[in-house]
Amino acid sequence: MKTNIILIGWDENITKMVAKRLAISLELYYADVEDLIEYYLTNSEEDIENTCGKEYLDGLKSNIMDEISNYENSIIYLPLHIFVNSENYEKLKTHGVVVFMDIKDKLVGKVYEKNVSMSEAEKRVETLNLANRIAVCRQVSDVDVFVNLRKEDKAYKCIKKAIKKYYVKLMKRNK
Repeated sequence: MKTNIILIGWDENITKMVAKRLAISLELYYADVEDLIEYYLTNSEEDIENTCGKEYLDGLKSNIMDEISNYENSIIYLPLHIFVNSENYEKLKTHGVVVFMDIKDKLVGKVYEKNVSMSEAEKRVETLNLANRIAVCRQVSDVDVFVNLRKEDKAYKCIKKAIKKYYVKLMKRNK
């Protein structure tokens, strides 16, 4: 039986808070992929990529995915911007339930609207990248939950309910 819950979301603050609360309430270990990256390196992803190259950064992320796929009885917070790759999700899925905190499609284009430091071309590219990451998550997740990302308490209750529902289905299937 899968012993980990991998919680993916694009709003880092809410997703991280929900993951921490779930870990406490379900009495599971909490792991944060961002913290793991910072543990290995003290620089930001952008600095690492500029200094060491994209291949090095991708290799680091792949190693971290290998490491967390070996965890047991954990809630693993995986921010959407860190790594979206079907191969790595397949590794994670063998050891855990992948839960995606989904958003409405119309919100995707609004994510970068208020960022005045980006050019229009950069905004379009980033919006497309985000849409692609969301599409991959929708394909590979075991549980896809639409949540109101502005309300942590509601998101927490919604995710917890979805996880319980998933495990009930899994138990019935295994009987």
